[in-house]
Amino acid sequence: MQSALGSSHSGLAARADYYTHRYHQPSDEWSPAWDLSGEVEDVNLLWRWGEDLANSTRWPGWHQGSEFKAIRDASAAARIGG
Repeated sequence: MQSALGSSHSGLAARADYYTHRYHQPSDEWSPAWDLSGEVEDVNLLWRWGEDLANSTRWPGWHQGSEFKAIRDASAAARIGG
């Protein structure tokens, strides 16, 4: 996958270099040079997803076979107002 900042290969190489040379080493410190734009996108996506869920009248569902689906289905009447 190609992005404006480089390929996934270059990202994997940077991660491998970090874990090999800096992770849990004396040089393992935060750096203002780090590009955290991907993390910012992830947090924004999760925020929007959570906000949509919190403000929605729809309830999330469970996949078939989940041990929680039967409980959720049984409580449907109470959520609707009985």
